[in-house]
Amino acid sequence: MKKVEKNILILLLIFLVGIPVFVFAGGGGERGGRAYPTRPVELVVPMGAGGTQDLGARAVVAVIQKYMSQPMTVTLRPGGSGVIGTTELANAPPDGYRLLSASTGPLTALPVVQEVAYTADSFVPIAMLSYAPLLIIVPADSPFNSIRELIDAIEANPGRLNCATTGAFSNAHIPSFQLWHAAGVVGKIAHIHYDGGGPQMAALLGGQADVGAAMPATVQEQVRAGRLKALAVTDTQRIPATELDGLYRDVPTLRELGYDVVFRMWRGVMAPVGIPQDVERLLRDVFKQVSEDPEYIELLERIGEPTYLYMDGPEFKRFWDEERATLTPILNLMRETES
Repeated sequence: MKKVEKNILILLLIFLVGIPVFVFAGGGGERGGRAYPTRPVELVVPMGAGGTQDLGARAVVAVIQKYMSQPMTVTLRPGGSGVIGTTELANAPPDGYRLLSASTGPLTALPVVQEVAYTADSFVPIAMLSYAPLLIIVPADSPFNSIRELIDAIEANPGRLNCATTGAFSNAHIPSFQLWHAAGVVGKIAHIHYDGGGPQMAALLGGQADVGAAMPATVQEQVRAGRLKALAVTDTQRIPATELDGLYRDVPTLRELGYDVVFRMWRGVMAPVGIPQDVERLLRDVFKQVSEDPEYIELLERIGEPTYLYMDGPEFKRFWDEERATLTPILNLMRETES
């Protein structure tokens, strides 16, 4: 998405969710004779403004008023790579009035590699709304046109190549490390941790980095313009031709290439543990309706976020449990390598 178009979308979403629209529909869980919700519900985003988490949350809030008897608002609580806002929600009253816009980093990765004041048992998964795999990318003038060529070069020239990330243990660090581990080249390629996606892209485009990992929507303009090359995707399937104008339909998965690497940066909604079951059920039903709403789907497509994966709370929990079991050994190895 072009920068101007994205800025317009940000302003549009902020405008939409700033209008206090009250739509009374459907009954809620009964608590003391009063149906939930009786006041606005807060969706807390533990990240800064303008990112995928913020835009995705605003897309939800712009649509959810069709399916709830009270409006929902977005509150940003950035800091600590998501730990500050996530900790705040772990300690919030479990009454359904404060929900967490959850994502892979703060919920799966950071509790393994650093001390945090919450665990997986601190939250109840309500719904996974979407996910995005990452691409392994190289500069357009790179001599590497395949993952095999890249791995061969790393093996032949240990310590000579480097990989740009968006920060230690970030969503760009984890899948690249998974690949080096699967290929047996950990320690033979250096990671350079930049402060976010902008500096990482500048390093790749400027020739200071040899390889990196990035979200498909984030780099689509550079790939389309021939400034970057996508070598592989970290999903179990290729990116469909219907997504992002078919730009990545010929990009293979790492599994296709013989590397058992799968990584998805997901975005979902969680509630503090202890939420009443009737409130949980109502929220799960509401978010299911949101996920199928054409307006919501269109908003996600405009920010380049796929919508073909939705998980209800129990399925989301199983996915999250399996993800933590799979990634914890890799994250521990990453921590040892980084120390």
